[in-house]
Amino acid sequence: MNKIIKKVAYFVAIAIFLSVGNSVSAANQFNTDAGACKTVAIGNVTTGVSAPSSAGTGCGWTGTRVSGNAGDTINVAIAYYNSSTTNAENTTMRIVPSSTGPGTTFSFTGTLSSNQGSDTGTVYLDLNSSQTVTYTGMLWYANKNMSNPASLPGGYSQNDLINGGINIGTIAPGSASQGYFVAKFVVGSNPIYNPTTI
Repeated sequence: MNKIIKKVAYFVAIAIFLSVGNSVSAANQFNTDAGACKTVAIGNVTTGVSAPSSAGTGCGWTGTRVSGNAGDTINVAIAYYNSSTTNAENTTMRIVPSSTGPGTTFSFTGTLSSNQGSDTGTVYLDLNSSQTVTYTGMLWYANKNMSNPASLPGGYSQNDLINGGINIGTIAPGSASQGYFVAKFVVGSNPIYNPTTI
């Protein structure tokens, strides 16, 4: 009986060890290399705070909290860099605003997930008066091409980024396959839908 109990305990211990090891590996799938961008970042394009001068400047996106006023354009970026040695399959990107308002503080949570691991981050926008925040479009920069936006995979629309997410398929390890999404939000009423101006 003791031998059976010892065997069961041995196999349980191995199962726990493997489970913990896989969890750690999965948690570190994305954006851990020195050259990787911050997973989620925010910038006020109107004021230039924490935002790059143009959409194609990669890791110029570093802010986690910015302030804004009515009429400002706010960009939220979610980046991916497969830092592991294995492909990241079914990689899906999603950005979810806490609400559309009206309000004075908004959060935006970006989720990056694949079959092999995931990463997430939250950034914040503080307004000096109660306003709405409206999503008006997005651009995707893929395969280290940070100046020319890519077309979305078939069947997806720009609105999918803030709803169920956009599956961009398999991301190979290394910098050559890195990229990011930039979502545009406008503070206040009557935003103009024109994602090409991001």
